Amino acid sequence: MALTIAVFVDGLKPESLEHMPFLNSLVKRRMKTTLGYSPTCYASMFSGVYPNKHLYWFTWQYAPQTSPYRWLNKSKIDRFSHNIFGKYALFRTTEFLTSTVPSWHGIMRLTWWDVPVKNWHYFDIAIKKNWFSPNFVKDYPSIFDILAEKRFPYGNLGLEETSIEQSLTMVERQTFDGSKQLYFVFIGEIDTLSHRYGQDSNIVIKQLKLLDHLLAKKLAALEKKQDVNFLLFSDHGHLTVKEKISLHSIFKDNGDNLDDYIFFNDGNYARFWFRNSNEERQVKRILTASIGDKGFILNSDLQKKYKVDMSDNRFGDLVFYVDAPYMLATRQVKIAGKTIQKKYVSNHGYLPDYPDSDAVLVSNKKMTSSRSIQLVDICPSILSLLGVDTPTNIDGASVWK
Repeated sequence: MALTIAVFVDGLKPESLEHMPFLNSLVKRRMKTTLGYSPTCYASMFSGVYPNKHLYWFTWQYAPQTSPYRWLNKSKIDRFSHNIFGKYALFRTTEFLTSTVPSWHGIMRLTWWDVPVKNWHYFDIAIKKNWFSPNFVKDYPSIFDILAEKRFPYGNLGLEETSIEQSLTMVERQTFDGSKQLYFVFIGEIDTLSHRYGQDSNIVIKQLKLLDHLLAKKLAALEKKQDVNFLLFSDHGHLTVKEKISLHSIFKDNGDNLDDYIFFNDGNYARFWFRNSNEERQVKRILTASIGDKGFILNSDLQKKYKVDMSDNRFGDLVFYVDAPYMLATRQVKIAGKTIQKKYVSNHGYLPDYPDSDAVLVSNKKMTSSRSIQLVDICPSILSLLGVDTPTNIDGASVWK
C-alpha cells in the first residue's frame, strides 16, 4: 500500500502557490471555506460535516450552567473592578481549579480583554479537545476516530511546534518510515505570520519558499523508495485589513456602554446575548446606524445559507458580521505605561463567497471530481486514498471518486 502524507498548512491561500514552485507544479484546486474561524474549519475538515451539524462555530459558547467561571459570580469577585493583571490572575486561577478548561484555550486570551469579568460566568468553552482526541465532534466520528476504530497505523506531527522554524525542522528530521501508512503534518505558523505581516510580505514569502523546497526534497527522496500519495491543504485564505472598528467607541458615541451588555468580540463577528427586548432594540439600532455600511446582521436565512444555523442561542442571539476590509478592534490596555493592542494586518473569517477566502488543495494525484470542492471533502478524500470506507451520513465527498 502506498504511503500517504497529508500536510495541513493553516491559512495558506491559493495565490501563495506562486511563491512555491514545487507545490505549484502539482495538481491544485481552490476549495471553499466555511463561515467562521479556524476551529470551525478544523471541525468541518476532519468530520466531513457542516457547522450546523458539528456545532463548532466559535471557541466559546453561552452556557452559564456549565461555565468554569461560575465561581467568580458566586464568590462575588466579579463585582469588583479588574485591570489586565487581575483578569489574567483570575483566568489562570480558573485554569488551575477546573480540569474542564484546556490549556490551549488561551489562544482567545486577548479576547477576554474585551469582556468584563462580571460577564465571564455566562460563557463556557465550546471546543475542549483538539482534533486528534477521541470524540472531537460529539455526534460524528472524525477521520482520526475512524482510523483508530480500524486500528489503522498513522502518525501525527506538528501540534507541539510553536514557530515556523520548529515546524520546518520537524519536517526535515522526520523519516516517514514504513511503520505508519499515513503521516499527518500540521504547519500552523503561516497563519500566525500572515495575521501579523500579511501573506504577501517578504517575511512570509521567505518561509513559504523554505517550506516548498523542504517538501520537494523530502518527497523526491521518498518516491525513490516507494509509492507516495501526497496532499497538502489549507482551511482558509487571507484578506487585507484596512480599518479596525471599536465597538466600545461606537456604543460610547451613542451614549451607551458596551460593558452593560453580554457580548463577545469574535474578530469580525460581534456576538450579543439579550436579557430583554429593550437591549435587543438598542443594540440593533446602534450597530445598524453606526456600522451598517460595513457589515450586517446574520439573520436566520443567511445562517441557513452558510450552514451555521443552530438549534439554540449558544453562539449569539444576534451576530453582526463585519465585512472585509474591516475587523473589530480589541480594547487597548496599558502595561508599564505602554499601550498594547493586538496587531492584525491580514485576517480571515469573511464570507466564503469571496475568492480571497478560498482554501487550497494540492496533490501529486490527479483529482477525478470536477465539481466545486469544500472543506468537508477533506475527510472523505483522505479516507478514500487509504482505502477506508467513508461514513454515509457526512456532507463531504472524495475528490478521487
